Amino acid sequence: MYLLIPFSDQSPTFVHGVEFGRLLTQMENGQMVVENQGFPVHAANAKVLKAAAKQYGYTPVFGPCTDQTGKLYPDWLAFRAVKLPASN
Repeated sequence: MYLLIPFSDQSPTFVHGVEFGRLLTQMENGQMVVENQGFPVHAANAKVLKAAAKQYGYTPVFGPCTDQTGKLYPDWLAFRAVKLPASN
């Protein structure tokens, strides 16, 4: 994974907020599948992502983040949220 755009303020709260905001926008727009463009998400965002998914009608799926050698990165999670079917 390579840094695409460096932030001038790299505090954890700023970085986590930017990441969450990008994913929340997808939920607000009603996308059927919400992902972080192939990148993992910060584990620190799991709680707020679960809350947003519940609010907007998504099932969040989290998984471990590993590299090709199987090394685990505990500060990161694989993430995808799938839109629940509308109830009648």
